[in-house]
Amino acid sequence: MNYAGRCRLILLFWSCLFLFSACEKGHTPEVPWAERTLLVYMVADNSLGYSGFDSENLDMLLAAVAERDPSPGRVVVYRDASGSGPKLLEVVRNASGQGELRTLKEYESQNSLDPAIMRQVFSDVRSLTPGNDYGLILWSHATGWLPKGNLYARSSRIRKNAVSGELAEPLTRTFGEDGTAQMELSDLATAIPEGMFGYIVIDACFMGEAEVAYALRDKADYLVASPAEVLANGLPYDQIVSDLLASDARLDEVCRKYYEYYNVQSGAYRTATTALYDLRQMDRLAEVMGRIVEYYGAQIPTLDLDEIQYFDRYSRHTMFDLEDVVARLVPETDPLRAEFNAALASVVLYKKTTPSVMASLLIDTYCGMSVYVPHIDYADLNESYRQTAWYHSVYGESSL
Repeated sequence: MNYAGRCRLILLFWSCLFLFSACEKGHTPEVPWAERTLLVYMVADNSLGYSGFDSENLDMLLAAVAERDPSPGRVVVYRDASGSGPKLLEVVRNASGQGELRTLKEYESQNSLDPAIMRQVFSDVRSLTPGNDYGLILWSHATGWLPKGNLYARSSRIRKNAVSGELAEPLTRTFGEDGTAQMELSDLATAIPEGMFGYIVIDACFMGEAEVAYALRDKADYLVASPAEVLANGLPYDQIVSDLLASDARLDEVCRKYYEYYNVQSGAYRTATTALYDLRQMDRLAEVMGRIVEYYGAQIPTLDLDEIQYFDRYSRHTMFDLEDVVARLVPETDPLRAEFNAALASVVLYKKTTPSVMASLLIDTYCGMSVYVPHIDYADLNESYRQTAWYHSVYGESSL
């Protein structure tokens, strides 16, 4: 074969290879590199999805992207909605300046709260949406550290007026409920890879706990969460996308805007407790709490729980203000009190609360973080509590 013939053969080979590659790429849209990708992990196969709150929040994300092209950032949503298979979606601004959803990957029906499934989705996000940095929003129901299947770990109570049919009170996001499946805190910590996310925002109830922050301390540098209930409407996504995609994420602004969004509401809708935590300081806080338990632990099972500020509306309260608990154990004259205050201040970088939760629970004391109290009357929960990472670190071999 002469030189010209060999050139034509080589050209034909590369042309075929190019066409084959182009066909393969047609299954998954090409996504450019981004400085930051925000992933919203939306588990909505529950009362939140049935009521359309996932669609409302998606509309907010679309509006935010339409108003401001997120470049060099990007917004991606893993949505497991009721009545359809999960999808990985990119929120993009089209040529007309409108926000739209572009499908990156479709999944078969699956339990989005299975740690293996969650890890696979995170891996897909990394491979399909390459970038320097990632932020994570966890969107669903949640009940803090409480074990799945516990009588407290129920979805929002849907109470309606018998005459008008209207809601008697707003729904809340009381991480995770996918159909009948729930997720343990330890499984959530296992599912989230170390080193991927710079921050985690939890748009769900009761996740502003010492137990949650400690479990996630190696999963991100910062956490935004609520110690109390979160209304089903959730975060004001149209207002906070620019803060979450900023080169230095403005997480304090996310907290402030969330608080101000609900603080101007009336009645039960004036409900917002929020805080920003530096997860890198959680070991320091746990070490100080360990010494408090060492010296004052004998008093913990007999504390008068009715006198401590709580953040839940269960018949037996399980989420208590951390600073208020310590104040009832450690005298102000004890140097441990000052050490605790300094450790807590290093963790809680920003905090805000409305005067009450759901108009019925008054917030008189608010340090920004809750904690469980292993009380003598809570034998059923105490056994599960002993399995948490926070308990192992703070209580050690204690018999509490």
